[in-house]
Amino acid sequence: MAPSAIPTNPTSHNIASLLPKLSDPDSDIRYMTLNDMHAMLEIGAPTFLQHDYTVCAKVVEGLLTTLTDGNGDVQNMAIKCLGPFVNKAPETILCPTIEKVSNIQAQNSIDNTIPALAVRAIAVALPHPVQGVARTAKVTEAYNAVSKALIPRLIGKVVVPIPNGKSMPPPPKGMLEVDLETGSDSNSLDLLVEVARCYGPMLQAAEVEALEQVSMQVLESEKCGTVMKKKAVTALAALAPFFNDNLLASHVSYTIEQLRQSHLTSQQRKLYITVYGSMARAVPQKFGPYLRTLAPFVLAPLSEMELEQQGESEAEANGERDTEMEEVREAALVAIESFLQT
Repeated sequence: MAPSAIPTNPTSHNIASLLPKLSDPDSDIRYMTLNDMHAMLEIGAPTFLQHDYTVCAKVVEGLLTTLTDGNGDVQNMAIKCLGPFVNKAPETILCPTIEKVSNIQAQNSIDNTIPALAVRAIAVALPHPVQGVARTAKVTEAYNAVSKALIPRLIGKVVVPIPNGKSMPPPPKGMLEVDLETGSDSNSLDLLVEVARCYGPMLQAAEVEALEQVSMQVLESEKCGTVMKKKAVTALAALAPFFNDNLLASHVSYTIEQLRQSHLTSQQRKLYITVYGSMARAVPQKFGPYLRTLAPFVLAPLSEMELEQQGESEAEANGERDTEMEEVREAALVAIESFLQT
C-alpha cells in the first residue's frame, strides 16, 4: 500500500475524506487510515475542526467502530487518535464523546479494557490545571466534561447536579460497578487515578468523596483480586491530597472501626495498614495528626503477643507457616517507615 500524502495544513474535508476507509475490509487499510488521521490531527491548526461539528460527529462514529475492531493494532491506533482529536474538536462534542466511548461493547474482542483505556487517553490529553498558572477556558471546559460525563460513567451516578435544574436521564451502570459485580479488572481504576492526578485540584468535595467510596468498595470486595485491590490503594493515595478535613477524619474513623472487628481477615488487615502507609506518603502534613491514634493498630502485628499467637497456630498446623500474617507484618513495617518520614 502506497503511503498517503499528508497535507501540510489539513482541513476538516481532508479528515472527512478518510472516514469511508475506516470500514474497509482490509485491516491494513483501516490501520493506515487511522495513522493518516492521527498525523492530520497532530499537525492541524488548533481551530481546524472547531466549526465543523458534522465532520467531528462522523469522526467519533468512525473511532467508535475502530475501537471495537477485531484487529488489536487498529484498536490501539484508534485510541491514539482520541487525544489529538478531543483537543481540536469543539467543546460541545466532549461529553458525548466520553459517554459513547465509555459505553462501547467490544463484541469482536476479548479485551474488556478498551473503554477505560480509550477514555483515559481522552482525560490525559485534555488541558489540566497547573499549580500557580491561571486556569484557561479550555481547562474549565475539560473539567466540566470530566465532571458531567466521565465521573458519572465511572461510578454509575450523577454526583454534581446539572446547573439550571435540567433533568437528565440517569447514567448507565458505572464501569467500576461492573468491575465490582464481576471481579474483573477493566482498567477503570487506572482511569480513576488519572482523573485524580489530572483534575484533582478542580474536583468538588462530593466528587472526591464518591471516588473515595468506590475505591474503598473495591478494596473490601470479596470478588476483586489482588491486582485490583493494589490499584484501589493507589487510587486512595492519588485522591488523598484532595480530601477535605471531614472526609479524611471519616476515612480514618471508618478504617479504625474495621480494624477493631473480630472477624477481620489477615488480607483485609494488611490492606488497611497498606492504605495508612500510602496516605502517610501522599499527604504527610494532613495525615500526621492521626499517627498517634493509628500507631497501635500498625504496631500490633509486630507485638510479642501476636508473634506468640502465630507460633502456636503454626504448631497446631504441623509447622505450616502463616504467610498471610507475615504479609500483614511486612505491610506494618512499610507503614511504620512511612510514618517515620511524615
